[in-house]
Amino acid sequence: MNKKLVLFGAGENGVRWLEKIGKNNVWKFVDSDINKIGTNLFGKEVISLSKLTEYKDFISIFISVSEKNLEEIKGVLKSNGMDMCIVNSPYTQDIVRTGEKIRLSIDSIFEGKNYIGNGSQIENSYIGYASYLSDDTILQNTKIGKYCAIASGVSIIRGQHPSGQFVSIHPAFYSPQNIGASICFVNEKQYEEYRYAESGYVVDIGNDVWVGKNVQLMEGIKIGDGAIIAAGAVVTKNVHPYTIVGGVPAKLIRNRFSENETDFLNKLQWWNKPDCWIQENAKYFSDIKKLQKHLQK
Repeated sequence: MNKKLVLFGAGENGVRWLEKIGKNNVWKFVDSDINKIGTNLFGKEVISLSKLTEYKDFISIFISVSEKNLEEIKGVLKSNGMDMCIVNSPYTQDIVRTGEKIRLSIDSIFEGKNYIGNGSQIENSYIGYASYLSDDTILQNTKIGKYCAIASGVSIIRGQHPSGQFVSIHPAFYSPQNIGASICFVNEKQYEEYRYAESGYVVDIGNDVWVGKNVQLMEGIKIGDGAIIAAGAVVTKNVHPYTIVGGVPAKLIRNRFSENETDFLNKLQWWNKPDCWIQENAKYFSDIKKLQKHLQK
């Protein structure tokens, strides 16, 4: 028998998860707020916890509340014999492990086996499989590939100002939508304030990328697979695959591998292999030449 899905939390987060999961896939809401119980939210009845226990044999529970209430609600469900009904939440350990005082927006996507460090803020971003973000990382509208290592203090530089032709750099003269400006002299946009990578994200970070501590990434750039960004760098341009860059602004330090080895890795794309393949071949990852020789037999 297919179990009916219940969203625990009839607040703002619950509504967002309803839209993300799909209204047809959600049976009811449950909430501890007595003012919400008995109401309908987008056609879904909001029931009490005591009522929920009557259905525990044929329901699955998705916890849609914020992280700060997660453990409390898990405890409540466990004390009512429904901990085995929990199927998911934005912070389930198999999806993403989190530190303290973090903020993850509802529209961010995590492929799994991720870790988000203390004090980090992730908004409208895509985090690839096995990638981790260290403490105090602040990302908006950023795509990160698989198996990436993002050090602490990494952030995105957003927003452009004209530096030539325009008399003033102030958005009052080119942007009627700029929220930072309390005065405006134009009715239509005169200048592109924001830049995006080809993927549509503000910044596109490839797979197997290491971004060092306190790196700042200018919007509109793409960082290629296997690249390394030295600590403290300010990256203003695209970074080629398997290169090491650093400085302010960041410049090429050196290539990681020979041209032949880079071509081999670009074609291999090992991060897209199944876990069993990676497990089998991990013993060769300590030496590019050994891996290349092994796979080209």
